[in-house]
Amino acid sequence: MMKVFIADDSILIRNVVKEILGTDGGIAVIGEAANGELAVSKVLELKPDIVIMDMDMPVMNGLEATSRITRRSNIPVLLFTNNTDPELPFRALERGAAEFMRKPTFNDLNRPEYVRMFTETLRTIAGRYRGRIFYSPEKAGDDYDAAAGASAFHSLPEAAAAPSAMPGMVPVAVQSPAAVQSASAGLASSLAEAGRQACLADSEARPRIIALGASTGGPQAVARFLSLLGGPAELPLVIVQHIETGFDKGYADWLSQESGLTVRLARAGERPVAGIVYVAPTDFHLVFTAGVFGLDDGEKLLNQKPAVDALFKSAAEQYGRHVLAVLLTGMGTDGANGCLAVKAAGGVTLVQDEASSLIYGMPRAAVERGAACHVLPLDAIGHYVACLMERFR
Repeated sequence: MMKVFIADDSILIRNVVKEILGTDGGIAVIGEAANGELAVSKVLELKPDIVIMDMDMPVMNGLEATSRITRRSNIPVLLFTNNTDPELPFRALERGAAEFMRKPTFNDLNRPEYVRMFTETLRTIAGRYRGRIFYSPEKAGDDYDAAAGASAFHSLPEAAAAPSAMPGMVPVAVQSPAAVQSASAGLASSLAEAGRQACLADSEARPRIIALGASTGGPQAVARFLSLLGGPAELPLVIVQHIETGFDKGYADWLSQESGLTVRLARAGERPVAGIVYVAPTDFHLVFTAGVFGLDDGEKLLNQKPAVDALFKSAAEQYGRHVLAVLLTGMGTDGANGCLAVKAAGGVTLVQDEASSLIYGMPRAAVERGAACHVLPLDAIGHYVACLMERFR
């Protein structure tokens, strides 16, 4: 039985969520709170498998409550948000939130696909956080307080053996900061070497475009990936991220601030330029038409718009073997067939491995269909692309 805690100042929203969760006999709501301060104390006492947290609450907002919970426990937090401040949810991810989504409405109770998506998201995230403790070397230091459980703690399945689903995390036994830093330095070196060796094996690769797709867990993973490039890419980099409507510009702005790179929404008729990172606008498929971006308002693919498959397939048709496709963490199968198209055209596909994925859905589908040229940890993927860029300098 999965135990859920709900924190929202609206009793109506709490009731909607409970009705949705009530459709799944394997989920139990073990507690509620109407403000962030009460939520923190109750969550730390009840220790649920996952917390659903509203962003806007009295006494203490969801951002601060999330930060306090993730500093003192390894309990994942799924944030409810609205689009009044489209950058705020991404700041919450920095504070330790696992994912965010819009608040459900009464209408969603009558949408079986939404109910299924909602419960599946909770189950997958909660399951991914159980088991193993991962410690972030970036947050290690002389003042590390193991008893307080610094914000670097996250849990993953026992099977996870490489970096965790949260960017930069490495699995270690709970020990001194010096030992943690030493272990993480060794792992970082091995990941860099793994990415470089995979890149050198593709000595003939000469992409003209990098296409990247991600879903659940994607914002953190993409930010980490960009941080490893060492500066602006020598090629255009185009991203499809499954994200709520209205948060696309906030996502692009946040990535730009985090990476120091130029990140902006792609515009119809615009020709992709090297050194720029382009993000697909929500509610359109991003495709290539005669060398420029096109925004396709067609039907959803695999219930997604924008879809990773649409971008990858279009890139394969436009650029042939000169495509590098990167498929990162996410639920579902979007991107798998697109990777097949890129590989069939002679391009290269990099797929994130299970241990470093928050959700190993999309990457798994690509691997199972034989669409992955390389299956690598997230950091190794970043180092692969950084190595590749050296050929263009």
